Amino acid sequence: MINIFYNNKPYGIKNLDLLAEEAPFFKPAISFIKNWMTNTEKFDFQSSGSTGVPKMLDISRKQILSSVELTRKYLQLKQGEKALVCLSPEYIATKMMIARCLVLGLDIVLVEPCANPLDRVNISTKIDFASFVPMQVQKILDSVHSARLSKIRNVLIGGAGVHNSLINKLKNFNNKIYHTYGMTETVSHVALRKLDKNSQTNHFTCLSEVHIRTDENDCLVVSGPMTDHKEIFTKDLIEIHNQNEFTWKGRLDNLVNSGGVKIIPELVEEQLISIFRRSNLSNEFFLAGIEDPLLGQKLVLLIEGGHTDKTLDSLNENMRKFLPKYHIPKEVIFKKEFIRTASGKVRRMETLKSIE
Repeated sequence: MINIFYNNKPYGIKNLDLLAEEAPFFKPAISFIKNWMTNTEKFDFQSSGSTGVPKMLDISRKQILSSVELTRKYLQLKQGEKALVCLSPEYIATKMMIARCLVLGLDIVLVEPCANPLDRVNISTKIDFASFVPMQVQKILDSVHSARLSKIRNVLIGGAGVHNSLINKLKNFNNKIYHTYGMTETVSHVALRKLDKNSQTNHFTCLSEVHIRTDENDCLVVSGPMTDHKEIFTKDLIEIHNQNEFTWKGRLDNLVNSGGVKIIPELVEEQLISIFRRSNLSNEFFLAGIEDPLLGQKLVLLIEGGHTDKTLDSLNENMRKFLPKYHIPKEVIFKKEFIRTASGKVRRMETLKSIE
């Protein structure tokens, strides 16, 4: 039987009601545990809503067990290891971490979602498996706990894109660190991209038994035991390298058609990272298309926070110097704060609509 550690105090499965009183934020996950322990066959999972309105999905016990087994095989998870659970309990990332613990016999080290979860874990507690959003990893690296991150055998990073600046900081880590690809419909991740020192790559590798193809728009279609072998059609533009590997290029619904030139914002954003660095800007940003009477859509750059005239002049100069003509934004727009999901992912369309 697994243990759940909260504030360095152990709770067994029989003490869930007590845990709910002491950690009320964890109640949605406790409800999932109780349903799992009573052999419930169908579970409701809420999508993140990062690309639209959040929705509830029915996921079967069989699908969850299939996902757990695929992850166990890939990461070589072992009974008795400790898993850090530190993400919002409403979403599938947390519930699937818990499912892995329940099925595989992993102990749970529970931390209320916060910027730096390791700051709340006893220094003597050994963590073997953890899942973070990129913002949490950045905060850990900027703290005194950076070395502790390197001692976690398997680290998953998901819920949002991972910027090159963060990837560069992980190059010296020898443990296994992965950027995850997945969604509620695929019952958590179905592919992983290595970010650690031993094998940094630009492509995702599918878990075993996961099948991929592209549709007529070059978007990913994925299936496997975790989807009950039903094809899930996504709006993720990808390039397939072989039957197990692909590179994520961007979102179809972010695609900008400007004067007949199709622009994938995410690819241009990769180039902008170094341009921002040259211009002494560290603000969060993204590219989008807005209606234009001449071009149909014009490419605009949205930047979070403020600026000075000097840095804006430098940015415009560097964009003209280093970006292809059609990739230079027609307008730069500053917004005090972007709209985000609970995991920290920017809601591009909602943020864009809020300025129009």
